[in-house]
Amino acid sequence: METGSFTRAAEMMRISQPAVSKLLNLLARDCGFKLFHRHGNQLVPSPEAEMLHAEVERMLIGTEAIARRATDIREMRFGQLTLAAFPAFATRSLPKIITKFRDSYPGARILLTSRSSRPLVEWVASQHVEIGIGLLAMDHPGVRFEHFLRVEGVCALPPGHRLAARKVIDARDLQEEPFISLGTEDRSRFLVDQAFERRGVRRNIIIEAQQSEAACSFVASGAGVSVVEPFSASEFDKSSLVIRRFRPTVFFDIWLLFPVYRQESRLAKGFLELLAREVPLVMERVLQTAVPR
Repeated sequence: METGSFTRAAEMMRISQPAVSKLLNLLARDCGFKLFHRHGNQLVPSPEAEMLHAEVERMLIGTEAIARRATDIREMRFGQLTLAAFPAFATRSLPKIITKFRDSYPGARILLTSRSSRPLVEWVASQHVEIGIGLLAMDHPGVRFEHFLRVEGVCALPPGHRLAARKVIDARDLQEEPFISLGTEDRSRFLVDQAFERRGVRRNIIIEAQQSEAACSFVASGAGVSVVEPFSASEFDKSSLVIRRFRPTVFFDIWLLFPVYRQESRLAKGFLELLAREVPLVMERVLQTAVPR
């Protein structure tokens, strides 16, 4: 059809002319209709052959598209990655990391969901997401937990606070301060509570916030002080929130959550590599901010 002759078709296919004739005869027999007839020295395709050729071209184009898509998937130029993370990380640090990831893989589509600790575990177990990032590890048959990072909690103060000049805030320094606490359903709340109990300090809790980011917003508005994981405080401007180291040290463990019955995609592995490089840098910047010059 493309060359108009047996000879040129044989040259293009790098086979003999009799082999081309044999292949056409076999194809015509299988199809049940004549493919070509001669008009002088020329081969003229039949109307049926024209229709068949159009279908074959569509199939070849589809095959080429599949091959290109397979290459895109292999080289991570195409694909979808679903993520879920605890709210402070999902809204503060993760967007910059995802943006950087898409700089390297612009064809990737990212779906990000924010979930608090226990709903996050269930979300991963039901295979709604490929990777979860949370503050809580528990026994769950549908979830595999991997410890990712341990981070140091910080004390959040409103600008101009009397303790802002200190490099380190001790729990005893907050004895009479209006305190913004996390809600009792958040495991981070108990870690902070234990730190004050070790110092024998009873806090003046005036507000309970469901999320650490909300607690920081209350602090920034001047309502009181708080102790939170560093992600929630990391993106606030210095003029609206003062961050200081806190003692006794409160450690927050960050966990990666994976559905047990689902393998990680190449895209997910690439994202995890970037995450492992970027998150420690975020923590380093937060701790540098937490020490006044």
